[in-house]
Amino acid sequence: MLGWTALAIVLIDLLVGSLFSRSHQARTLSGLTRYFEFGRSAEGTVNLAVGMTDATTDPEYIDFLSGSLTEEAVAPLPREPRHRDSRLIAIYGMSFSAHVARALEQAGPDVTVRSLVAASAPPSHSYARYEFDRHRHEADVAVLSILAGTVPYTLTMTGMTWGVEQPFPYMYPRYFVADGKLGSVSPLITGPADLRAARQDRTRWEQFVEQVRRHDAYYSALAFRQSPADHSVLMRLLRRALAQHHVRKIKQSIHDQSGFDSESETARVLRRMVSQFAQSAREDGVMPIVLLLHDQGYDDHLFALLEPLLESEQIPYVSTHTICPATDTSNFVPDGHFTADASRLIAAEIPKRIDEHSAEGLTAAR
Repeated sequence: MLGWTALAIVLIDLLVGSLFSRSHQARTLSGLTRYFEFGRSAEGTVNLAVGMTDATTDPEYIDFLSGSLTEEAVAPLPREPRHRDSRLIAIYGMSFSAHVARALEQAGPDVTVRSLVAASAPPSHSYARYEFDRHRHEADVAVLSILAGTVPYTLTMTGMTWGVEQPFPYMYPRYFVADGKLGSVSPLITGPADLRAARQDRTRWEQFVEQVRRHDAYYSALAFRQSPADHSVLMRLLRRALAQHHVRKIKQSIHDQSGFDSESETARVLRRMVSQFAQSAREDGVMPIVLLLHDQGYDDHLFALLEPLLESEQIPYVSTHTICPATDTSNFVPDGHFTADASRLIAAEIPKRIDEHSAEGLTAAR
């Protein structure tokens, strides 16, 4: 009896897999196929979703790849204001900040926005893109956006480790603090060309995986490495559950209902990163602004973590906890992002902060 049951399970697994598994040729996925793909390894997902050209790559993953640290990623963006009387503001962050950037630019012709964002980007990625983008534009304001929900991913170097539901194939440095200074380990793969080349060079790919294993706090061989389990729907679903538990356990060691652990390595690195951002921007003659975005479940926790630093170093900031509180569900749409009205309210605070600190600067100069 047990034998027949086991055989039936195997047959069902094979049948569902054959009907709803992703293929190399598929550029878009149906709802059911996407559901049964959950739990495929990061390697397996990227191998299927990212082709050797954009034409053979899932459109969604083309967008993910645009989050790379390459000249190609920043080339289409404005380098100077559209008009003589317009101000260029450079914004670095994730989809939340992209919505704010859009609202900011739509508010009037006196603002041109240079927006470098990537899906679910953690602070490390946003900071890395800021550093990469320095001296490539004429912005007089730089906005570093930090989403509370991605702060736990600060000690990572690729979205392929913590992106359990959807591995993000962009890479960025792994930052650390040593002797009070911010240091980093640069990824061996930085963009789509590197990624595609490494897929054709096993030695190069294994070197990258070893680097991620050593330095990325969320690396798990079970979730990352491709294996025969990728071909089984049941095994993929089991792997998904285990990977979710792995990520959740790490996140809970950094953040709980009372807030972020201010003594954690994540907090130390984030504070040093914000401080370095402000210092380097000022050295370049650029006004730094830190945008603190609180998504649902994070109340004012990010503000509570960074407010002492922001005040002591007089770093201009905008925090959403007083504009559109995370405790008020009417501020959010079903996918978790802020509503358009909330994004407009957040965007309206940025020019105010610029004017306030510009006025303070003039007063100090007198």
